[in-house]
Amino acid sequence: GNQVIIFCTQAKQQMARFLATAAWRQPTGFDTGFKVYNTLTRAKEALVVSNPRRVSWYQCGPTVYSSSHLGHGCTYLRFDILRRALEHVSGVRVIQTMNITDIDDKIIARAKQTGETPEALARKYEHEFCNEMAQLGILAPARITRVTEFVPEIIAFVQTLVERGHAYSAPSGVYFDTAECASYGKFHDAHGDGGVVGPDLGKRSSRDFALWKLSDDTHSWPSPWGRGRPGWHIECSAMAAAAFGSHIDIHTGGIDLIFPHHENEVAQSESYFGCNQWADYFLHTGHVVVDGVKMAKSLGNGVPLATALQAAGSAQLRMLCLLTHYQDSIAYNATSLQHAASTLKRLRNMTTALGRRNPTTSRKWSAEATALVDLTWSTEEQVFAHLRDNFKTSDAIKSILNLVTAAHAHHASPAAAPDALATATQFVVSTMAALGLDLPTPASLWGTGPSPTSPGATQGDLTPALDTLVKFRGAVRAESLQLNATQPEAAKSLLALCDGARRELGQHGVHVTDTRDGSTWHREQPK
Repeated sequence: GNQVIIFCTQAKQQMARFLATAAWRQPTGFDTGFKVYNTLTRAKEALVVSNPRRVSWYQCGPTVYSSSHLGHGCTYLRFDILRRALEHVSGVRVIQTMNITDIDDKIIARAKQTGETPEALARKYEHEFCNEMAQLGILAPARITRVTEFVPEIIAFVQTLVERGHAYSAPSGVYFDTAECASYGKFHDAHGDGGVVGPDLGKRSSRDFALWKLSDDTHSWPSPWGRGRPGWHIECSAMAAAAFGSHIDIHTGGIDLIFPHHENEVAQSESYFGCNQWADYFLHTGHVVVDGVKMAKSLGNGVPLATALQAAGSAQLRMLCLLTHYQDSIAYNATSLQHAASTLKRLRNMTTALGRRNPTTSRKWSAEATALVDLTWSTEEQVFAHLRDNFKTSDAIKSILNLVTAAHAHHASPAAAPDALATATQFVVSTMAALGLDLPTPASLWGTGPSPTSPGATQGDLTPALDTLVKFRGAVRAESLQLNATQPEAAKSLLALCDGARRELGQHGVHVTDTRDGSTWHREQPK
C-alpha cells in the first residue's frame, strides 16, 4: 500500500514537471540572435524579447547582513559580462532591476550580536556592497529596490493570493499553498522536504512556504494577519511586479537560488497574475570553488570580496570570470589567478606594438598586412558567434588572443604596416571595453613617428636600432630561460644583464615589456 502511494506521488510530480516544461512557449517579438541556456526548459533556447529596444531583466540581489565574499562578487561580475555582451552584440538596452534584502532573520540576529539596529546594519553593508560593485566596474541597475520600502506592496500581493485561494493563514503566518499550484516543480527535480511541519507553524504541507511571518518584535509591520514581516521569496515577486508588471524577459541569480527561491518565486507570481510564463528565461551562474568545495560563509572558506579586490584587482577578477563559462564553477587558486593575470598582460602589451614606425615608410600594404586585417574581421565574426552561443566568453578570448599573436608577428616583420596594426588593436581595445575591461589605449593609432622634417628624423631616428637591440635582448633572454634547467648560474647572470639593459633603456624613456610572444618596446609619451 505504501509503495503504491509513493509511486503515485512520484508519478504525479513527474507529470507536473513535464507539463511545466512542456508548457513553455517561445516568446514572440525581437530575436536577439542569441541562444541561452534556459533553466526553465533545461535547454538552449533562442533569446527572443518582447521589445526590440529594451530588455527587462530582474537580478536577485544580496541579503545585507555581512560583507560579501568572492563568490557573490563573481556572480554579479558574470551577469555584468552577459549584460554587456548582449547590449554590444544585439544592440538592445537592458533595463535591470535588482533587490536589496534589508530585513531578514539573519540581519536581525547579526544586529543583536553587534548592538546595532537592523536598519543601521543593513545600510552599512548595502553601502559596502555598492562600493565593491563599483570597484568591480559593474554597470549599475536601472533600479535598486529595498524590501523595507515595499512592505505595503508585499502585503497587497499576499492578500491577493489569499483571496484567490493560493495561500492560507496559519498560527505562525501566511503560507503559499503548493497543492493549489499545478505547475509547482518547474525547476526542482526532487521534491524533498520543504520545511518542518508542526502545530506551531500550522502548515498544510512540508512544501508550503512562508509569505508573511508573524512577529511582534520591533522589526515588524502591521498587516491583516497581524504584525510581522515578509517571507523571503515574496519580496522578489512583489518588487519585480512593481518594476515590470506581469512579465519579465530575463531573470537571473546564482545556482543556489534555483530551489527553493526561484521555484517559489515563479509559483507565487504565476498564481498572482494567472499566467503560465511569468519570466521567459532563467539564467544561473556556477559556484566559486576552493579545493573542490564551493565557497560559502557557512563552510568558512569564503574569501572576502574586499580581500580579493586588494590582492588581484578588478581587471584580473573580471578576466577570471571571462575565462570560465558563466554556468561552470570557477576554481579559485594560484593557477587560475596566474592564468587570468598572464592573459590580461598579453592583451595590455598588444597596444605597445603601435606608434613605432615612421610614416615616411611605404603606406602600401603587403600581403601580410592584408592578412592581418582580414584576420581582424574574421575574429570579430568569431567573437560575436561565441557570445551569441550562450555567452561563450572563454572561446571569445581565445579568438582574440590568436589575433594578438598574429599582430605581434606582423609587428616583427619588415613589412609591418601601422594601419593594419592599428585596425587589429582598435578591435581588441573596443571589444574588451564592451565586455567591461579597459586596456591601455595607444597615444596615437596613426602609426606616427618623428616628423619627416624634424631634426634627426633621418639620421637621428633610432627606431631601427632600438628594434634590433630589443630583438637581440629578447633572444638572449629566451635562450637564458632555456639554459636555466641545466646551467642555472649562467642563466641567472645573463638574465641579470637583460634586466639591467631594460632598466637603463627605461631611464632614457624606452620601456621594454617581455611577453610570451617576445619582447616589445615603446617610448614614453610626452605629457
